Amino acid sequence: MTKVPAKTLFVSYFTPSYREQAKRLTKSLDRLNLEHHVEAMEANDAMTWPDWCRRRSAFIGKCLADYAPDAVCWLDADCEVLRRPDVLMDLPTMRYDVAVWPRPSGVVGGVLWAAQSSAWFWSIVDGMTDRDEDARVNAALRYVREKKIPLRVYPLEPSYQYIPWLRRLEGPMPLKDVVILHYADETRRQAEKAKMGRRGRR
Repeated sequence: MTKVPAKTLFVSYFTPSYREQAKRLTKSLDRLNLEHHVEAMEANDAMTWPDWCRRRSAFIGKCLADYAPDAVCWLDADCEVLRRPDVLMDLPTMRYDVAVWPRPSGVVGGVLWAAQSSAWFWSIVDGMTDRDEDARVNAALRYVREKKIPLRVYPLEPSYQYIPWLRRLEGPMPLKDVVILHYADETRRQAEKAKMGRRGRR
């Protein structure tokens, strides 16, 4: 059977405080001539960082419905695409529903590929009650496994979501091997804040 490559639309949204990061992302997509939709969100002082993140799954579903490509690839606004992401461009939608970067601790959702066939999955993610968006994705993945609902998952290599400050057993990755660089600055700040809080309770 001939593999039919997907037409992938790269999508993201950003808050007012992430305007410069979104410009960097858009510039990197333009440089590689990758089709994209990067949307500005209006300022809302009542929204916290987790609140903004929890819009992601609904946004992915909306982009699949509104733009009707074969697939969309979500990129966090503070990502930068350094090299043409051939895997994300060529994944056959007849074989895979989603592509994620799996870690032992769970999926990190800075880069998420979603075929049209996965629209139902993002509705499940959106219905999860966890406060953290990545936790909602992982909860949805556990749910479909437990219920034995077929979901065809492609595991992305670390080079497709390289977070420079994240400890890796194999050590740092040379920049020449990185496809998508994910700065994840807010995640780092939140992790450091939580770490300081734990130290304070000792």
